[in-house]
Amino acid sequence: MTGGASGGPQPPSGGGRSGAFARSLGILPEMALIGCGAVLLMGLLLMAAARQNDTAQSAAKQVAEAMLRREMSELTARVADLTWWSGERFDRTRLAAGGAGALDAVRRLTERYGVDDVLIFDLAGPPPSTAPDGAAALTQRLSALGRTGGDGQAVPALAAPVRSAQPGGLALAAAGRAPAQPNGADAVLFVRDLSAEALRRMGEEHGLAGLAVAESGMGAVALRAADGVEIASLTWRQARPGQETVEQVTTPAALLLLTMGGLAYLAFLRSSSAARAMRQAGQAVADANRELERNRRRFRDFAEAASDWFWETDGELRYVYVSERLAALLGRSPAAVM
Repeated sequence: MTGGASGGPQPPSGGGRSGAFARSLGILPEMALIGCGAVLLMGLLLMAAARQNDTAQSAAKQVAEAMLRREMSELTARVADLTWWSGERFDRTRLAAGGAGALDAVRRLTERYGVDDVLIFDLAGPPPSTAPDGAAALTQRLSALGRTGGDGQAVPALAAPVRSAQPGGLALAAAGRAPAQPNGADAVLFVRDLSAEALRRMGEEHGLAGLAVAESGMGAVALRAADGVEIASLTWRQARPGQETVEQVTTPAALLLLTMGGLAYLAFLRSSSAARAMRQAGQAVADANRELERNRRRFRDFAEAASDWFWETDGELRYVYVSERLAALLGRSPAAVM
């Protein structure tokens, strides 16, 4: 009799669409890792960009403050250059109150010293009506300091922002003490308007694009009068190098992440294909083993049912198999023959 194997090969479980969906879930950890990496990278990039912007704004503020100090220092030096001349030379350049050459003297001084207006008046009295708002506080402070400051150093001139005669206008003013004159005209005031053209020039020289005057408290650098009161502020277009960096890096980073995601998906497809091939190979081996076992059982049943006996030898003609019929026919056990 021929024996048969119990049942054929079973179909693999989880086939069809549900199996493919279950296998597709295997890529989720890799995709989640890539997504977390992308979020972390963008977070670090935005933090670095914000810090870069803050650094640039802080540096621009320092540049603007240094620019303002430089402009006032230069204006102070120019008025001191005039007021520290000898009395005789100053007499030739001072304005004679109500004199016919007043306008011509102002023109010569403004051209020579690169300012917009020059006023010479008695330091002990109020400034003339044509003086900008804030000039009185400046000259009062200069008068209070005297010819030397608290540290004993000479105080030839002081500078501070003032409001110009134009509505909403602003200017830088420097007041200096002139040598004593017979008529008491010993205060000199240089005024330089912060016009749009002047601000443009200053901004270009110091890398501050769109430099302009803003209302008090609205800008980055406060402009304080001689009495310490903020009268206006300076503003400019803030440079954002961090934003530019983000814009430059975002597209390549996105392409890199897409490439990484695509490579991860391709790796998943290849690993899935390799796993499927291994499963198919394993199934084929299992089927071959079952078929071999059925053939062995069939041959054993046939050998036991036959009237003769069967044997098998190896390459050196040694018995490796002898059927059980040998004992019935020859009276010898298969073990004795092999």
